[in-house]
Amino acid sequence: DGSFYAFNNLDQPNRATPGARCRVRSLPIADPSVADRFTAVRDTVSPAADGATIVFTETCNGALYDLTGILLGAEGFNLDQHPISVRPLDGRLIVDLSERRCTARTSDQLASPVSCP
Repeated sequence: DGSFYAFNNLDQPNRATPGARCRVRSLPIADPSVADRFTAVRDTVSPAADGATIVFTETCNGALYDLTGILLGAEGFNLDQHPISVRPLDGRLIVDLSERRCTARTSDQLASPVSCP
């Protein structure tokens, strides 16, 4: 549909960890390392990611995120997003890494704005 997302691959629990950190990576939902976990939380996928064939996974704490960066199966921080724009002159996608937009999944909202730690 032409939508773009730019995520930080360091999720909030790892950002708060002073030692070794695990980064988020994308995997097909059929990958044996995530398939069963994804099936268990499939009904928590955001409407914008419904039908997507990949998820983001963080292996140290076991978090799963849908294609839009929404945390699956639990309340907590979503993946941080960076603002994006399309440069009119040449159509290049520009990601502003100097700014993060932070949200959290709550019991009644998929992406409630929160302060970035």
